[in-house]
Amino acid sequence: MNTMTENKEYGIIKRMIKKNRDYNVEYSNKVMFLLNRLDNTLHSTRNELHLHNNKIELLEKQITDLTNRTERMEYFIYDKYGKKFNGALKNKIRYRDNYTCQDCGITERQTEKALHIHHIDFDKSNNKPNNLIALCASCHGKRNGVPKC
Repeated sequence: MNTMTENKEYGIIKRMIKKNRDYNVEYSNKVMFLLNRLDNTLHSTRNELHLHNNKIELLEKQITDLTNRTERMEYFIYDKYGKKFNGALKNKIRYRDNYTCQDCGITERQTEKALHIHHIDFDKSNNKPNNLIALCASCHGKRNGVPKC
C-alpha cells in the first residue's frame, strides 16, 4: 500500500473512532441522565412509602387506643349497668312508653333525639322493665339532680 492510501484509511479509521467516541459519550450521558432520574424517582418513592408507613403506624396506634378505650368503657358500662342494659332493652322501653317522655310528654319526634332510659330506683343493676322509664334529656337530668346545660 502506498502512503496516500494508508493516510486515507487512517483518516477514515480515525473519524470512525471519533464518531464512535462521540456517540459513546452521548449515549453515556443519556444513560447517566436516565439513571439520575430513576434514582430521584426511587428516592421520592422511598420517601412517600416512609410517609405512608408512618401514617399507617399512627392509624394502627389510634385503632389500638380506641379499642382499648372502648373495652374500658364497655367494662365500666357493664360493671355499672350489666350486659342486659343494652340497645334492645332500651328500644323496648321506648316502644312501651310510646316514644314519649313519661314526665313532660314530649316525643322523640319532637326532640329529634332518642329518649333516655331512667332507672326509677337508681339501682343501675336493676334492669327489670317495671324499673325503667323513657325520659327526655331535660327530665332525666332533673330526676338525677343534674342542672340543664
